[in-house]
Amino acid sequence: MSRSLVGFVVVGLAALATSAVAVDWPNKIPTNADRGQQLYDRHCLACHGELGKGDGPLNASLVTPTPDLSKGFGGKPRDELVRIVMKGRGTMPGFEQSFRDLWPASGDLREYAKDVLDHMEHLEQRKKAAAPPKPDKPAKPEEEPAAEGN
Repeated sequence: MSRSLVGFVVVGLAALATSAVAVDWPNKIPTNADRGQQLYDRHCLACHGELGKGDGPLNASLVTPTPDLSKGFGGKPRDELVRIVMKGRGTMPGFEQSFRDLWPASGDLREYAKDVLDHMEHLEQRKKAAAPPKPDKPAKPEEEPAAEGN
């Protein structure tokens, strides 16, 4: 086989392999919602709990109680919330370095903080959507009329 033909075959196989990877690649990138849930589960759930109520398994051992964020973020501006997630506040640690460790080649890590906040804003709805439907309550049997006395 000539050198040019071998080169052509190698380039052709490489192109096929690359196109196969390109087709599978989008399925391997998490959506923002998936990433928000993954980050919440990894960094927030232990203190904030499943629904953001501040009742996570570690909360009992904390000196400062975790706030209940299930009803919102107290009207704080979005930029401030992103800063809190990234840098921390009070006894809450910041997660900027952890985000960087998870995705070292990433661009703006504040996008990950926004994904976490988006996830937290919808915890209650997601929990309800994921829960199996409750069975209908059986109807109460009708009471029998009292027997009339003589």
